Amino acid sequence: MSFLKFLHGIGDRLGILEAVPSAEAAPAARIQTRSLTLTELSSEIRSGEVESLAHTGSKLTFDFEKIFERAGVPKGPESGIERLKQLVSSESSRGGSKEDVKKAIVEILTSEGIIIEEVVKEALARDKALDQFEAFAGEKVRKLQQEAAELNSQLGEWRKRKRVHEQELATIVGYVVDHPVITTEHIDD
Repeated sequence: MSFLKFLHGIGDRLGILEAVPSAEAAPAARIQTRSLTLTELSSEIRSGEVESLAHTGSKLTFDFEKIFERAGVPKGPESGIERLKQLVSSESSRGGSKEDVKKAIVEILTSEGIIIEEVVKEALARDKALDQFEAFAGEKVRKLQQEAAELNSQLGEWRKRKRVHEQELATIVGYVVDHPVITTEHIDD
């Protein structure tokens, strides 16, 4: 007789232990998966709205939410990305292996009625909106740099003509005054 059976027998006689049949393990939850291409998950954004935002004003300090809003990307409570972000950031997701955490997160999202494909679509749309804003803003900066270079060149030419004119004035006025009164400083181009 094993020691465990011995203890079980004593506990049963004293009425402090009751043996019950072991419950069978519940079957593991089945997660449905399917393969999709990035093209299938890609969603259209309002590129024109993103472009107009990038060309608005003289500063490029728009927060991401404003860009997403103009692009037509979901936000707030209907945003699956925000819920996913909460779950990934929570203390409970810092325990276990990445696979265990991934499985738990998928189960939670699915139980809340959030469709994983839609979360991925939203992430891709956000990425696309940010990439397009960056491209449009870069285009704006390049145009401004080109305009600045042209204006700088024009200013340099104007300064050359100014110096010639000031020198001419200084020479002419030098015939009627004893000391220089016209500025003829050279400003670096």
